[in-house]
Amino acid sequence: MSHFFTKPILTPFANAMQHALRLAVKRLNLVTREEFDVQTQLLQKTQSRVQQLEKELMELQEH
Repeated sequence: MSHFFTKPILTPFANAMQHALRLAVKRLNLVTREEFDVQTQLLQKTQSRVQQLEKELMELQEH
């Protein structure tokens, strides 16, 4: 008999918690793994280019 009283109370509570969780996750501004990997590759390429340009600049400053 206890399930008769708790189930109607828990279902709206569970629905409200799921809704709140969905909203919280949406606000986190998450990215997919694919987007993360693309940005990681772009960052590595950019860092490599910056290092190359720094080396060239140092060589030019020596002359």
